[in-house]
Amino acid sequence: MLRAYKDPEERLRSLEGKKIGNLKLTVPTILRPKGREKECRYFQLKGLKQGKISINSMIEGFYSVGRASINLPSYFDIDYCYLIFFEGGEVVDLTVEGVDLDLFKLLSTLVDQGGKIIVSLTSPYKLPLLEETFKQLDIGVPPQDTYLGQLLLRCGCGYAFKLWLIREGGAEGFVALQGEKSPIQ
Repeated sequence: MLRAYKDPEERLRSLEGKKIGNLKLTVPTILRPKGREKECRYFQLKGLKQGKISINSMIEGFYSVGRASINLPSYFDIDYCYLIFFEGGEVVDLTVEGVDLDLFKLLSTLVDQGGKIIVSLTSPYKLPLLEETFKQLDIGVPPQDTYLGQLLLRCGCGYAFKLWLIREGGAEGFVALQGEKSPIQ
């Protein structure tokens, strides 16, 4: 059975203008990175509030629509920052606003059955919930009992978890938690 080609840029642009709480989403950057498969794009997802774009990205990383010929499902490999900074010193905390799950549910709509969302547990910002997730996973707490594991589980990517302490020999990024969608609906 052949699957129709899905354009990764078109799928990422479908997030443009979506609302989570009082933020509107914007995708100001989408690039095809050298050395990655043709189905993969680097992107930044930022917030718009009262016409101002956030200084930092809430989501930044890679999205792939997958490749049927090698049985590779779609996936995200991302950095997640729940603290969104705006000029003038305003900070929006997605967890306090209660929209962090809404954001992950939107991402999950772009992940096919059997696909995954991989989220880095490191950040250039001090993010206590990601730090706590890493500490909990490091001492053996099940992923679904952590902040990030709950987000993945509740957005539909909790069929299986994988903790990447060393990712492909360290060449593919930092420590991350991966959540998979069920291969069957």
